[in-house]
Amino acid sequence: MKIALILKGDISDRKQFSRELIELETAFPSPGITLLESEYAGHAVELAAAACGRFDYLIAVGGDGTVHEILNGCMQARKAEAGLELPVLGVLAHGLANDFVRSLGIEGSVEELISLIRTTSERPIDAGRLTCEKAAGEPVEHYFLNVADVGIGASVVERLRERQTYLSSNLNYLKAIIATFLTYRHMELGVTTDEGLDWQGRALALVAANGCYFGSGLCVAPGASLDDGKLFLTLVGDASIVDFLMNLGRLKRGIPLDHPAAEYHQARSVQVTCPGRPAPVEADGEFLGYTPATIELLPGAVTVLAP
Repeated sequence: MKIALILKGDISDRKQFSRELIELETAFPSPGITLLESEYAGHAVELAAAACGRFDYLIAVGGDGTVHEILNGCMQARKAEAGLELPVLGVLAHGLANDFVRSLGIEGSVEELISLIRTTSERPIDAGRLTCEKAAGEPVEHYFLNVADVGIGASVVERLRERQTYLSSNLNYLKAIIATFLTYRHMELGVTTDEGLDWQGRALALVAANGCYFGSGLCVAPGASLDDGKLFLTLVGDASIVDFLMNLGRLKRGIPLDHPAAEYHQARSVQVTCPGRPAPVEADGEFLGYTPATIELLPGAVTVLAP
């Protein structure tokens, strides 16, 4: 049994992780644990791609962004080598939001991780594939496990990426949310799906969800399932920021939105256009680019450690 940990290099609680590493090395002494530490943005993608074929388990030590990079490294490796058997993915949660862990229904603790490996508790789940454009118009392709978003959520992530300051991660995130809410302008979106949806209008957000949670614990897709072969779409049309804030309590409790501008749909593929200015696109909390975007589901694409 070969286990590699891919560590987000700037996690804040290094002392806690050092204790967890000792527990893992004690639980799995031979051939032992291999620690791979990312040193820059995108490095975990490279580490994961190189690790495929060498390890049975790849464990993300970080948050949703670390999981996102590791998934993309694995999918790049499979694309380069047809038929490559990917390692089983696991999570040791050290992130700010850990929304994928919530969607997966696990704790992300070291004790749980050891138990899942020892009992071979594994399950196949779906992954999303998203294509969009960079600012200069070049096409880009990314994979995601949890949620892709066009609209206000993606605008928050874009602002956060562009305006990092000396503040802590939590304060940077809060500052980006407030600034976006004060300046956000609704976008004219066109949304079509393979299930027959053909929608156009002013929109606050379109969320294409594989998992249930995003935005640090908001249950934006209460009907989503990681292994049902479909994306759960939450489409919020011409609702105001005030409407959104008034529904935060429902989102935190996992209660479906009760607003005439909110719609729920399912699909295997979604096309999103923005006739005016390009709309920002994000997935798993990572800013990816701009519309036009295509989002599609890949059933059973990866296997993860989970009950």
